[in-house]
Amino acid sequence: MGHRFTNTYVLVTPKHLYLIERVKVKKQFLMQLIARINWNQLEKISLSTRPDSYVIIHVRNAESYFMEGYNKTEFLAILNDHYKKEKGHNVTIEIADQ
Repeated sequence: MGHRFTNTYVLVTPKHLYLIERVKVKKQFLMQLIARINWNQLEKISLSTRPDSYVIIHVRNAESYFMEGYNKTEFLAILNDHYKKEKGHNVTIEIADQ
């Protein structure tokens, strides 16, 4: 699967992870849903070993989402809390420079 690059907002709820992008339509900005990811669909989260703010969300049988966020640690903590409550174990986090 390929990677999709976009300016994305992430909304974490107890049951899903929502990816939303801001699009311009006729001189106004609208929020458009890119993906609603059920916790069963989430394969893993990838991070680099470098002090950057990049996160890749890997979804089973779908494309991956490359994102940049300024609160990476907080995002991962919240995501993992919801994931663990639903699935009973921590989300898989892969840390590598590839």
